[in-house]
Order: sequence, then structure tokens, then C-alpha cells
Amino acid sequence: AQIARYAAAVAVSALAALILLASRAAQLFCRDGVAEVTLRDVAQRARVNLGLISRYVGSRDDLVRATFADLSDKLTAEVQIGEHTSE
Repeated sequence: AQIARYAAAVAVSALAALILLASRAAQLFCRDGVAEVTLRDVAQRARVNLGLISRYVGSRDDLVRATFADLSDKLTAEVQIGEHTSE
């Protein structure tokens, strides 16, 4: 049971880290353009160690994909909410 609680806490921490990184990356992509943003820029903006990005996300391309997937999910949710409120 102790291991399960620890594993759940680690999973929540990883998810929180991914959400933070995707959010900060999206801000930088909008401001500077995707091609100009480095992993170091995202780490600095998120105030995390560069190694954290490598650990939870992987490469820069993986971060770009994860960020745009997150944005796509958020937009889809907004559209679905809008469709339900206009009925």
C-alpha cells in the first residue's frame, strides 16, 4: 500500500510537471515562434531544471508535440462546451 501511494504521488507530480511545461512552452511559442524557442528557454520560463524537461518530456520535438496536443485538447473542450451551452 505504501508503494502504491508513492507511485500515485509520483504520477501526480509528473502530470503537474507536464502541465506546467506545456503551459510555459505555449506562452513562449506564441511570443517568439516555435522555431526560436529552446528547451533552455522553457526551463527558464517554468523555473525548473533543464533535466526535468528531459526526464518528463524528452526532446524538444516531444515538447512541441505535447504542447500542441494539450492546446488541441483544450480547444476541443472549449468547442464542446460552447456547443452544449448554445442548445
